[in-house]
Parts: sequence; C-alpha cells; structure tokens
Amino acid sequence: MSANDYDFIIIGGGTAGLVLASRLSEDSSQKVLVLEAGSDASNNDGVKLGASWLALQGSDVDWSFKSEPQKRMKGRQVTLNQGKTLGGSSALNAQNFSPPTQKTIDAWGALGNKGWDWETLRHFYTKSYTPIYDYDRTSRKALGREGWEDNQADGPIQISFPESPNQLGEAWVETFRRMGSLMPHNPWLRDSVGGFINQASVDPATGVRSYSANAYYELAKHRSNLVLLTGAVAEKILFAGSAEATGVQYQHASQTKTATAGKEVILAAGAYQSPKLLELSGIGDRAILERYGIPVVIDLPHVGENLQDHLVCEMGFEALDTTQTRDGIIRQEPEALQKAVEELQTNKTGPLTSTGFLTNAFMPTVSLNSPEGAKRLEQLLERNRPTTQGLSRQERARAQAYYEIAEKALVDSEQPSGAYFAFPYQIPTLTDPETGGLTIDVLPGNHISFIAALGHPLSRGYVHIQSANVGDPPTIDPKYFSHPADLEIMAEHTLQLHKLAASPPLTGLLKQPVTPSRSLSDFADLDGARNYVRLRATTMWHPAGTCAMLPRDRGGVLDTKLKVYGAKKLRVVDASAVPLLPPANLQSTVYALAERAASLVKEEYGLE
Repeated sequence: MSANDYDFIIIGGGTAGLVLASRLSEDSSQKVLVLEAGSDASNNDGVKLGASWLALQGSDVDWSFKSEPQKRMKGRQVTLNQGKTLGGSSALNAQNFSPPTQKTIDAWGALGNKGWDWETLRHFYTKSYTPIYDYDRTSRKALGREGWEDNQADGPIQISFPESPNQLGEAWVETFRRMGSLMPHNPWLRDSVGGFINQASVDPATGVRSYSANAYYELAKHRSNLVLLTGAVAEKILFAGSAEATGVQYQHASQTKTATAGKEVILAAGAYQSPKLLELSGIGDRAILERYGIPVVIDLPHVGENLQDHLVCEMGFEALDTTQTRDGIIRQEPEALQKAVEELQTNKTGPLTSTGFLTNAFMPTVSLNSPEGAKRLEQLLERNRPTTQGLSRQERARAQAYYEIAEKALVDSEQPSGAYFAFPYQIPTLTDPETGGLTIDVLPGNHISFIAALGHPLSRGYVHIQSANVGDPPTIDPKYFSHPADLEIMAEHTLQLHKLAASPPLTGLLKQPVTPSRSLSDFADLDGARNYVRLRATTMWHPAGTCAMLPRDRGGVLDTKLKVYGAKKLRVVDASAVPLLPPANLQSTVYALAERAASLVKEEYGLE
C-alpha cells in the first residue's frame, strides 16, 4: 500500500467523522485517512471553555453560512453557524447533551428503516458518553432527579452538571415541581414531559468542553494507522466503473492531491456540506448537475432536499441585583472576569466552564391544555395536510409519512412539541422591529433569558450547490415557517415564556412587576407572539435530513447501512443522514449514529 492508499477515507473531522476515525482505526491492520477542512483548535481556550461559545460564532472556526432570505421571517437571512475545526460543531455548540424521545427513534423505523429503532440504537447512545453517578439525596432534589433511575453508560464523551447546584437551576426545578410539571422519569430511559436539569458535555474533572476532538480523537491520534490532515478541503469523490467510489481529490498545502480508498469513502461533512460534495462529485438531481456542467454519476434527485432544523426564540427579563447572573462577564467587567478565572483555576468550576445552558423542559403542545385548543390544533393539522400539487411520487410518499408521525407527536400530551430553557444572562442583540435585523446591544443590570424551541418542525427546506466551485458556499433555504403549524405552535410556546417568568419561585429572581429586558418582548397575546417569533426566532443549529436514510421510493438518499443509493463503497455518516429530527439537542444522536455506523462497517469487513 503506497503513501496515498488507504482502506478508508473519511471526509470531515467533525462530530461524526472523529467517532468513525477512532473506531475504525482500532483495527491496526486498517489504514484510515481523515480530511478536515478546518484547523485544530483543541488548545484554543475559546473552544475549551463553554462560556466563550457565543464568541466563537463568526470566528475562523465557524463556516458562518447564511440562509436565503426567509419570507415568513420578515425576509431575514439567518446566520447558520457550523464548526470549521477539528471536532466540527461539537467544538462550538451549547453543550446540551439531552436524549431524543424513544418514539422519535422508533419513528425512524416506521419511515421504512428496518433495524433503526430505540431498542437497537440505545446501546450506541450509551457507548458514546459517561455521566456522573455520585449524587447524594440533596443533589438529587436540587437537580429534580428524585426517584430517577440512573442511565448506565460508558463512553468517551464526559457529561456533567456544571455549576450545579445554582440559583437559577434550583428555582427552575421548584417552579416545575409546583406546577406539577417536573420530569417524573429519567428521559434517557423513558419518554416523558416536564422540567429538569440537563447534562452538558463538560468534563467534571477538568471543567473543559468534552467533544469529539479531545475525547474520541484523543484516544486514537497516536495510532500509526490513522492519518489526519487539517486544512484539507475535499473537492470531489472519485469514481470508477459503475459508480464505485475509489478515492478523493482534495486541496492541501496549496496543492491538489488524490488519495485512494481500498474499502470505502465515508462522507461526514455535515448536513450542509455532505450534499454539496455529493453534487460536486456528480451525485444528485440531474437538472442541478447539468446546470453547472458536472458529469452525472448517479441521478439521485433528493440529495440536498428534506432539510429540517429546530428554531428557537428568546426573550430576556430584568433580574434583581441579588440574582446570580453572568451579565458582568457579558459586559467584560474586570471584577467579574477575575472572579470567574479564580474559580476555574482553583476548583475547575464556575461560569467559565459552561455555556450557561443549565435548565431544560420538554413540553407538549400548548393547545392541548384545553378542549378548545385541542380542537383548534386538530383543525390546523387537518387544513394543512400534504397535497399532491407539484410533488413527485416519492415526495408525496415522504411528506405523508412524515406528517402522520408528526401529527401523532403533536397531539400527544406525553410527547414534547417544544423545549424551554433559561440562560443566566442577557442575549446582547437588539432586533429591529420592522426588519428583524440584529445589532449588538449590551444592557446594564442583571437579566435572565427564557427560550422556547420548536421540537417537531413540519417545514422542510433544501441545500444545493450554486456553482461547480468547491470554494462557493451552498445555497441554503430552510423555508422556516413554510408549514403554518410551525408558526402557531412556536408562537404558543413563546407566549408561555411570559407565564413561566411570572411563576414562583422563578419570578422571585426577577424585578417586579416582571419586566422584559427589551420592549419588543412586551406582548400579551398570540398575535403579538406570532409577530415576535417572525422577528426574533433563529436557528438552534440542528440541520438534518439532507441525505436522508429513507427508502428510495420515499425520496431517500441512503439505505439502512447508510450507503448511497446506486453507488458502491460510499456512505454518508453525519446529521444529514438523520431521517427525522429528535425534539431535543442533536449532538447525542449524531454520536450514536456514528457509533452505529462504525459497527456496521466493522461487521461488513470483519474488523476488530
């Protein structure tokens, strides 16, 4: 085997790519190459310390994509942050490490993916992370975990409860307890709804971010059979004969190079870049490929389609001077920064160790709280069922299958259609009330930001190349709120944030009467909430589904082995393969997907 010959070539050293690199290189007889377009930022304090996560957005470790103008969101272009560094988006995410719902994963199987259900996949979740187990009774109560059975897991990603116990977290738990809405069961073990304290991907021993680069890659980087190149931009996948992937052409050190793969090329570039690279390589909708003069290898029309994403909407409230917040750090006040640094250096704890994503709640559709609301929801869903107009047979089949699954979740009071959380600091951006445009605006005083997320989006968008030049970003149109139910459900959840902020004991942390930090958040009805989310809602950075694992006759791109339809020796393993978004944060599911993919590859080739 020559220097440029490998058994496996992995395109993308991100969340999924480094799981694959670590697992496949466990067999010393297999030579593995990883091509990562970004740099290695694992020694960057901004990456290591969760408190810097907002500062990483728009930096050199972020692709900083922009959406097409969103016509249902005042024509805004939404910034779509994606990790451009070793570890990918696991290097700059908000660190929330939450489970999916088991019904969502079972729905993957119901969509036609035999063998993909919770019973099969849960082992691969627990193979990816290690939680904390040593709780005393007081800690369990403060975390809202009395009576919970611990989820047994043992994997490279370390998860913990940074900054716990803390003032906001304790008030959050007690508020949901008084509302009768505290999460009754461990959501890793049993589906339920309610408030809880979420775990974060923070190593409790060091206080630093635990992510694929310093967890999975750290285990493997000294192996002689693993080669990882940073600053290596894949240009296209190379094919021979009947669509058999033979290698990759890439740019590195100002040169165009090629590497060959004896067994497989595995694409793990993320939900925006993986479909882009398939199209640049000749796999995709024939009309798109021919438009840019790209020879067609496989006419696979649904590459880049089916884009799904979670939306979030935030509003801040003025907090008491005695409320513990991070606003001093947001304002870069020397005293606050010095105190936080000392706590980190002394105890490996404190506000610098986490993003502040310390609370969570999985909540059902608000309309279900009353018979009238439930009837309105039923009518809304009935009015907006998928139509056949302008859709291909595969698109109709896919849309109908998705709709039936989403409808069941949205009308089930034991399934979340949204998630709530709170940050102990302001989000320092001001929204233009006419255009929704953002400007940096740091406020004085203390604030708590309450946030609602849309758990089961029905809107679908796309991502496609805009030229044959690998240096051009893809065209990304999430088509947010293109399905009317998304706007209604999101507006209802956002309106609930006012009620949550007024509920004791959470409200005891806020100035009275409860006062929004910004006047735009001061609305009291559903019409006001609709207008607010059009202006303020943004991505939660969970794009998925653009190379969906689905039957081909339902518009799929990948089979149940994650192999590209019509190709040989080519798989896609990242969030683009996810056929249906879980209603929670995506990172735990991407780790589990990659662990399962590594197992499938090893089984196929008889590897150790």
